[in-house]
Amino acid sequence: MKAGSQSRASSLARVLPRPIRAQHNAQPPLRAARHVVLHVIVIPGSIAVLAWVASSTGIDHTVSNLFYDPALAHFPAHDNFWLELFGHRLAKAAIWIVAFAVLAAALGAQRLGLRNGDRRALWIALLAMAFGPAIIYLLKHTTSHHCPWDLKVYGGFADATFDWFVAPIDAGRCFPSGHASAGYSLVAIAFLGNAIDRPRWACGGLIAAVICGAAFSIVRVMQGAHFVSHNLWSAAIDWCAAALVFTPLFFSANR
Repeated sequence: MKAGSQSRASSLARVLPRPIRAQHNAQPPLRAARHVVLHVIVIPGSIAVLAWVASSTGIDHTVSNLFYDPALAHFPAHDNFWLELFGHRLAKAAIWIVAFAVLAAALGAQRLGLRNGDRRALWIALLAMAFGPAIIYLLKHTTSHHCPWDLKVYGGFADATFDWFVAPIDAGRCFPSGHASAGYSLVAIAFLGNAIDRPRWACGGLIAAVICGAAFSIVRVMQGAHFVSHNLWSAAIDWCAAALVFTPLFFSANR
């Protein structure tokens, strides 16, 4: 690996695992364990704690109240055409474009001159992008959490309940946030960048995941579709899921 790439990769070491190929001779079991501890447990766990704090201390309602109009008993941004079009529909479509780009690169890896290991990493990245949102989709159908706009306190019909596993008929179909999970799923690109020794991809993927995930979260909070904690749980699940999917590659690359 070139000296310039080594310098850029080292700047990401505190947030992301070092490029897998750079660790062949650097205590592989410890490096692999670091990946699991930091990216499967510590970072997602820390985000989950923030989600719990937001939910249990009233931060959720404090933030949502900023966008709720008691006189109308409604979230005005819910009916905003441009916010729905660009902040919800087209924003999610942009994530699909990224996913298709990764798929195209995986299918055309040979023509692009990519190594077999890079091609495998691309397929893993595609799976990692889908794994977190898939988990969140299932949870939406097994948790009782309702969207803010459905709650009686915000002019809706439902009482606030916080049960994780309920019958589908009792599910609120709102928790965690599916829209935020689409943005946070880009963290898979960060892991991909490290796996194939592309520090710029790693940095860009991390920045894109944070910006897109946060932006998507803000839009849905403004619209009354989700609480802050819903979005933080999506971030935690996406990060953990992507790290888990990349874990076998991380271990095998160190053997």
